[in-house]
Parts: sequence; structure tokens; C-alpha cells
Amino acid sequence: MQIELVFLKQNKFPYAESVLYADQDGLSSFVEMYPFPLIIKPRKGGGSKDVFIVSSIDELHVFGKRIENAVVQTVIGESN
Repeated sequence: MQIELVFLKQNKFPYAESVLYADQDGLSSFVEMYPFPLIIKPRKGGGSKDVFIVSSIDELHVFGKRIENAVVQTVIGESN
């Protein structure tokens, strides 16, 4: 676990749960556990390039196939 995530958890800061899109077993469990909307984005990079809020499993797969090395995350706060 990354040291930043440990810090956030220990200090009760909100943080996004995440799973790699390529981990299809983990992804299936993830979407059962966390409701839509979800965020899908490249694992590396910055800014808002290729960052999408998805509202369904179909949208998730459309963008998951498009984004190289994608990560799926929960939304923190308001999603609109």
C-alpha cells in the first residue's frame, strides 16, 4: 500500500477506492461493492485528459477499452 494512502486512512481523510480495469475479477467485485457513478482514467498522467465519470457498466467498458492502463475509482464528494 502506498504511504500516501496509509496516511489518508490513518488520518480519516476521504480517499478513492480503486481497482485496475485490467483486473477483471477485481473489477467485477468492485462494481458490485461500489455504486455508479465511478471514475475511469489512466493510471499514470495528470490533468483531466481521459478522465471520465461513468454511470453504467456499459460506459465503463467503452472507456476501459479506450484508455491504456486504466484505473477505476469511486467518486469522492459530489459527482455533478
